Amino acid sequence: MNFKEIFNKATDKTKLDFLFAILEHNKKLKDEFINYVETQGKSDKTPVYEMFVSVIKKYEQEYRKELEIIDVENPDLDSYNPSHDGYMEEWEHYQEAAEQEIEAIYRFWQNSLIDTIIGQKIETGLAMLIGAYEASLNSEINDTIESLGDPNEFLVEQHEELMKYYIKKIKQAAINEHSIFGSFNLFLEYCEKENPGNESYLRYFEPVLIALAEKSENPETILHLLEDSKVENKFLPQLVLLLNKLCGKSDNWLKSAKAYYLSDNKVAEELLKYYLEKDIVVFTMTAKELFYKRINTIGLYSCRIK
Repeated sequence: MNFKEIFNKATDKTKLDFLFAILEHNKKLKDEFINYVETQGKSDKTPVYEMFVSVIKKYEQEYRKELEIIDVENPDLDSYNPSHDGYMEEWEHYQEAAEQEIEAIYRFWQNSLIDTIIGQKIETGLAMLIGAYEASLNSEINDTIESLGDPNEFLVEQHEELMKYYIKKIKQAAINEHSIFGSFNLFLEYCEKENPGNESYLRYFEPVLIALAEKSENPETILHLLEDSKVENKFLPQLVLLLNKLCGKSDNWLKSAKAYYLSDNKVAEELLKYYLEKDIVVFTMTAKELFYKRINTIGLYSCRIK
């Protein structure tokens, strides 16, 4: 018997007793539960757009200061832990020390993001995450010896890890609907006004939007928010596919998959799975089309499917 069957058969009293027992011995979960209950049904806590932008800019500036103060060419060797005990060139020690110093900053930022999830301040956490991203893009790191290669590229890599951590915690948390809708509203408006037509920006944050959408019990509302915005659906193909699936709109799901499969590998994978079950002839044709697209992209024009 699986979990869902057992859960559905359990009495409400059993469920409540179990919940109380867990909360009684876990202060962090207690706080999450209190904040969740207190924010349910309170849409007035959603930050207005101007406040959302001010939080982004505030944290971008604060995070830039933290990053730009690091002396990459003279890192903190006292706190440095070599990756192995074998021989290393001096420049390798300096490179690793600088990388570890930066990685420690991003790990510290994780705690602030966790606090926003516990406090049901999802919009604020999203603004902080965006601020950290823009700090990663725009920080001016003095690295004349190229210890980090491209400094901003290295910073964005650290931000990607920060975002993965944030997504993991979002998936584990209970989040009220108003925070989810508010986050979508504010993010879409921010992209419309600050990054109009910037596909890469939207694509970068798509995993966060997907994580939030998966927590919602009203995906249709999110779909309407997306459709009513000026953001082009094609810039968020995986999100559009997910929302149509969650809404049970199979026709729209297939229509979207056909529209985006050539520009998004994940969508292509989903469409191929669908055709494999529904129509093997169309599956074969689509697979060939994707194969030719791939080999043309890498310049192997002489390859052919036999």
